[in-house]
Amino acid sequence: MQHKRKAAGNRKKEDGVMQTQKKIFYTFMLVIVIPTILFFSLILKISTRLVEKRTVSASELVVKESVKRIDTLLNNYNRISMQIYYNQNIIDYLDKISRKEVDIKNKPTIIAEILDSMVNSDKYLMTAALKAQDFLIMRGTKFYNIEDYFNTNKDKYTGIPGRAFWLASRRMKTGLGDDTFYFGMMRLIRKDNNTIGELLFLLRQEFFDDVYAGSLPDNSGNDYILSQDGMIISASDKNKIGLKINDLNFNSVLTGEMGEYGYIPIKNKSYVIFARSKESGWYFIRELEAKSISDTIAQLRISFIILIACFCSFLILLLYFFSKGISRPINTLAECIHKIGPKNLDIPAPPSENYAPDEIVKLHKYLYEMSLRIEQLIDEVAKTERLKTEAELKALRNHISPHFIYNTLDTIKWMTIINKQENIQKMVCAMDKLMRYASDYKKNLITLDEEIDLTREYLLIQQMRYSDINLIISIPKKMKGFLINKFILQTIVENSIIHGFKNYKNTGTIIIKASVQNAVLTITVSDNGRGFDIDGLRNEDRPHTGLYSVEQRLKLNYGDEFGINVCSRPGKGTVVTVKLPVLE
Repeated sequence: MQHKRKAAGNRKKEDGVMQTQKKIFYTFMLVIVIPTILFFSLILKISTRLVEKRTVSASELVVKESVKRIDTLLNNYNRISMQIYYNQNIIDYLDKISRKEVDIKNKPTIIAEILDSMVNSDKYLMTAALKAQDFLIMRGTKFYNIEDYFNTNKDKYTGIPGRAFWLASRRMKTGLGDDTFYFGMMRLIRKDNNTIGELLFLLRQEFFDDVYAGSLPDNSGNDYILSQDGMIISASDKNKIGLKINDLNFNSVLTGEMGEYGYIPIKNKSYVIFARSKESGWYFIRELEAKSISDTIAQLRISFIILIACFCSFLILLLYFFSKGISRPINTLAECIHKIGPKNLDIPAPPSENYAPDEIVKLHKYLYEMSLRIEQLIDEVAKTERLKTEAELKALRNHISPHFIYNTLDTIKWMTIINKQENIQKMVCAMDKLMRYASDYKKNLITLDEEIDLTREYLLIQQMRYSDINLIISIPKKMKGFLINKFILQTIVENSIIHGFKNYKNTGTIIIKASVQNAVLTITVSDNGRGFDIDGLRNEDRPHTGLYSVEQRLKLNYGDEFGINVCSRPGKGTVVTVKLPVLE
C-alpha cells in the first residue's frame, strides 16, 4: 500500500514537471517561433514583390536593348543606301530616264555593281532593287511580284522624300518557288525636289532573331515587332507574321499614349512591355505572362517554406531541451513552496549554480531567506499580539467594575431624585455612564464627540472633589465625527487632575484642541498644573502609567508613527500631544 502511494506521488510529481515544461515550451513558442514565422512570411511577401518587379525590369531592359540593336542595324542599311542616294552618275542617269533622254535597255554597269556589292556584303539583305518609271534593276534573290511591292507601299513612302522608310513584312515568292516573309526599306532618289527613282531593300526575317537581347522563358509570353498601324513585322510565333494585331491592350502603345517605352500591367494576367524604335518607328513589344512570374515566385515560396520548416524544427527542438532544463528546477522550487505551511517553514538550502540557472538559484535563495524571516515575523507578531492583549486588558481593568455596581448606582440615583440631591444625582449619572462605556468590550472605537462627553462626565465627578477646575474644548464641528479609541482623552485628563492639580492652590484649567493634516488627527491636552519630570513617564513602577498605557495602545493599533508626546516641566504645566490616523 505504501509502495502504491509512493508511486502515485512520483507520478504526480512527474505530471507537475511535464505541465511546467509544456507551459514554458508553449510560452516560448508564442514569443519566439510564431513571431519568427510571421517575420519570414513578411520577408517572403517582400521578396515576392521584389521578384515580380525585377522580372519586369529585366524584361524592360531586354526590350530596350533589343530596340537599340535594331536601330543600329537599320541605320546601317540607311548608310548603305547612301551609295546610291549620293552617287551623282546614278542620279544623272535616273534624271535622264525621267526626261526620257536615254534608252532604258542600256543599263549602266555601275548600278548593277553597287547593288551586287550591297547584297553580297550583308547576310540579311536578300534583294536590292532600283526603279525609275519603267526602268527596274534587281540584284540578289529574284522576286516575281517585286513590282507589286513598289506599288502597294507607294502611298506610305512617297510622303517622306529623301528619308529611308521601313515597310512591314510581306509574303514574297522567289524565282526558286520559295514563299516566305520579307520586310523592306524604301528610299526615294531625288533631284531638284523631284523624285527620279526608288531604291528598295528586302531583308530576311532572320534579321530579328539576331537582334533580340534576351529570349523568353518557355511558354511565358510572346515577342512582337509591330508597325505603327499594328502589322506584325516579326514575332516569336512565326505564324503571326504578316497579320494585324487585334489585341486591345496594345492600342494605347501604338497610339503613343504610353510614351516611348514602359510597361502596362493587364489585370494580373500579363505585362505588356514596350519600346519604340527611333529609326523605323516600330514598336518592340514583349507580352510577359504573369504565370512565368508566379512560377518563379512559387519556387521561391517553396524554398522559403523549406527554410522556415528547417529553422523552426531546429528552434522547437532547442526550445524543448531549454524548457526541460528550466522546468525541473522550477518544479523543485514549487514543491518547496507547496510544503510551506503553518507547521512547516523549513526550506532546504538552495542548490548549486551547476544544478540550475542562476535566476532559479537566486529565487531559491530568496525563498530560503524569506522562510527564515517569516519565522522571525511570526514570533514578533505573536509577541506584539500578546502585548496588545495585555495592554487592552490592563486598560479595561482600570475601568471595569462588577455588574452589580450598575444596580447599586441606579438605586442611589433614584434615592437622590427622591431626596432632591441634585449634585449627588449628577455624580451618580456620570459614574453610571462611564461604567457602561467601560464595560462595552465590543465597542473599542467611539466618535471624538462621544469621547469628549465621557471626559466631561469624568470631570463632573472630579469637580465634586476639585472644585476649581475648568475644561475648555476647542474642536471644530467637522472633526467630532472622527473615530478614536475609548478613554484616550479621559485618561490624559485624569493624569492632569491627579498629578497636575493635587494640592494645587490656584484655579486649574484644561484645554483640549484638535487639528487635521495629511490624514493625521492631532489632539493636544494642556493644563496649567504643577508639571512633572518626564523621565519617569515610561517606568511602569512610577506614576503616569495611564499615559504609558495610552501610548502602548496607540502604537499597537496603528504603528510606531502614532502615539503621544508629553512636554512638561515642574511648575510650568503639561502638554500632551496625541497623533492618530483619521478614521471616519
